[in-house]
Amino acid sequence: MITISEPVYFRDQFIGVAAIDIGLDAMRRVLAVGDCIGESILIDENNKIIAKESWIDINDSTIQLPSGPSEKNFLQEGYYWAFFEIKDQEVRLVHRISAVEFLFSVILNLLPFWGLICTLGIVSILYIKLKASMEQVSKMIHTDPLTGIANRRGFLKLTQKSLVTIHRHGQSWTILMIDIDHFKQVNDRFGHDTGDRILIKVSQILSANIRQTDVVCRWGGEEFAVFLLGLLRKIQ
Repeated sequence: MITISEPVYFRDQFIGVAAIDIGLDAMRRVLAVGDCIGESILIDENNKIIAKESWIDINDSTIQLPSGPSEKNFLQEGYYWAFFEIKDQEVRLVHRISAVEFLFSVILNLLPFWGLICTLGIVSILYIKLKASMEQVSKMIHTDPLTGIANRRGFLKLTQKSLVTIHRHGQSWTILMIDIDHFKQVNDRFGHDTGDRILIKVSQILSANIRQTDVVCRWGGEEFAVFLLGLLRKIQ
């Protein structure tokens, strides 16, 4: 047990002493309150341990304090030290935290933050991949796999957008239907590989000779369709 006492004065006249007796078990329980990392120790003016969270060993009656810095909080000898005056020049509270323990605590407390960052990163990557996959699927749905130009579905989708603008501005438009004559005979005589090369070549010629506002597609088989914007309905 320790006793903390202070003289009591009234109008500069000494009237007595106020004292508080505190049991060591009570002080140890107070020091153990909370979940702060490190160790809290009560010491006297001679650096003798009055109380600490764990039981005091007979060979652990004093504490070796770092020398040098006069600040109440500093890092030295691998520990973070904090000093608090409980009773001037008589009782001090010392709290020390191992630098390794402090670093581990910081990392442990930052784990949820880094977990959130990693989760957001993974979600972003998945979103980008999903978006790219959807764009690829959309392209495959609206593109002819042989010629690389729009198929019938892609043609209808593109022309519907153009028709909205056309009706709004009163423009004219034309659709050309192009068919390769005797294409079946070419396939029968020279084979389907030759027929495929002909279809690819025709699509390249059509694509190279239209404007950006026009649309060309493989309608099906050896048939092609070309949407022309702004041409007169009657061609002279």
